[in-house]
Amino acid sequence: MEQSTVLVVWVNGKRVTVDDPDPSVTVVSFLRSRGLTGTKLSCGEGSCGACTVLLARLTGADRDTLEEITINACTTPLISVHGAHLTTVEGVGGTRDGLHPVQERLYKCHGSQCGFCSPGVVMSMVGLLKKCPTPDIEDICRGLQGNLCRCTGYRPIVEAFSTFSSKNKAEEKTCLNDNETVATYDASTFKEYVGEPFNQQILEDMKAFRLQRRDYSMIMNVKKEVSWLKPQSLGDFYDLIEKHPTAKIRQGGTGGYKKYEKSNPKIILDISTISELQILEKESNGIKIGSGVTFTNLRNYLAPLLESEPEETTRILRELLSIINCLATEQVRNVASLGGSILWAHPASDIIPLLIVSGATLHIGRKAGARDVTVRDFCTGKDGAKLQQGEILLAISIPFSKNSAGFKFFKHARRKTADLAIANMAVAYEEVEAGRLENVE
Repeated sequence: MEQSTVLVVWVNGKRVTVDDPDPSVTVVSFLRSRGLTGTKLSCGEGSCGACTVLLARLTGADRDTLEEITINACTTPLISVHGAHLTTVEGVGGTRDGLHPVQERLYKCHGSQCGFCSPGVVMSMVGLLKKCPTPDIEDICRGLQGNLCRCTGYRPIVEAFSTFSSKNKAEEKTCLNDNETVATYDASTFKEYVGEPFNQQILEDMKAFRLQRRDYSMIMNVKKEVSWLKPQSLGDFYDLIEKHPTAKIRQGGTGGYKKYEKSNPKIILDISTISELQILEKESNGIKIGSGVTFTNLRNYLAPLLESEPEETTRILRELLSIINCLATEQVRNVASLGGSILWAHPASDIIPLLIVSGATLHIGRKAGARDVTVRDFCTGKDGAKLQQGEILLAISIPFSKNSAGFKFFKHARRKTADLAIANMAVAYEEVEAGRLENVE
C-alpha cells in the first residue's frame, strides 16, 4: 500500500492539508487552532454536544455515495476524517453573510441564553434537516438528544425548531407586560427554509481525490512512528492484521475513545470503510446485520421493515428498535455500530442482554476461514467477549420471533437517553395461555 504523511480535509468548502498529522489531535482541537472557535470544547468525551459539526463523507461499495452526519468533534481524531468535508457553525451562517434559518429561529424564539451550547444545537438541527426537511416533534427531540443546555430548560429550543415542522407548528407565544399582551416572536419574519444540496464541485473534488489514490486514507506520522491504516476490503484487513498483529482495530471509536487515547497504539486499523461489513439483509428466518452498520442506518432499516412485517414475528426487532432510539445520542449513533457495541462488552450494555435472550448469532471471520457462535456463548466464555488473534466480527444474525414468543427489555438509569444503565434486563418468554408463561429466561 502507498503511504502518505499529508492529510487532506475540506473545511467549510476549502481544501486544507496537514503535514505529518498527529493521531492524538481531535477535530475540535484542529478547528479551534484555525480560529473556528464556534465549535466549543466542553466535556471532551462526546456527552454534551457543544462540539457538534457536520461530516460529509463518501460511503457505499464504490465509495461514491455522499453521507452527511453530525459527529462529536471532541472524540473524533482528525486523522480519521481524511478525504472528508467538515462544516462548522461558521460555515452554516453568520451576521456578515446572513444567518441560517436554524440560527435565526433559535435567537428570535429565545432559545439561546449564555450561548455556549448554541453552536452545537444549531449544527444538530442542521444535520436533522439534511435528512428530514419537515421533521415532527419526535424527530426534533431525538435529533437534540445529544445536546445539553443548562440555561433554557430546552422548551424554547424545541419550540423554535418545531416551526420547521408542518405537523407541530409552535403557536406564537405571548407574555403579559403591564397588562398588555405582547408576542414573544413574529413567525412572519422567519426566513423560509430551503434545503440546499451539497456543493457539487467539492463533491467532485472528493471523488477525484479518492480515485486518484485508492489508499488515500493510509496516513503516517513520522515523528511518533504511528500509522493510521484504512483497509478498503476484508482481504486488505486480513493482510494488514497478519502483518501487524498488535494493531488497534477501530470502527466508530465512540465507546473506547478514552481507552484509545490512553493506550497510544502505534498501528490503528480503521475498518469503517470495509463494504463487506455494511450489509443489511432480510433472510428467511431473520435479518443479518453487518458489524460495521451504524445504529442510525440500522434504525432507518428497521423502521420500514417493521411496518411491513407481522408483529408476532418481529417482537425481537421491535424491542431492538426501541433500544436504539434511546441509545447514546444522535452524534454517537451516526458512527457507532452494533458490532462495536458487542465487542466493547460494557457490563451496562443495553444491546447485549436482548441479543442473548433472542438467540442471536455472531459470524466471525479470519483469513483461514470463519466460525459462528451465539452471543450468549461469546459473552459468557472464560476469556470474555474477545476475538482471537487475526479475527474480525463480520455480521450478526437476529432471528424472527415465534408466534408465541415474547421479548421485553427494561432499563433503569438516571435519564432516558445518553446514560449507562444502573440496571437493565432482557426477558424472553412463551405465552402458552392467558396469564401463563413458560420458558422464561
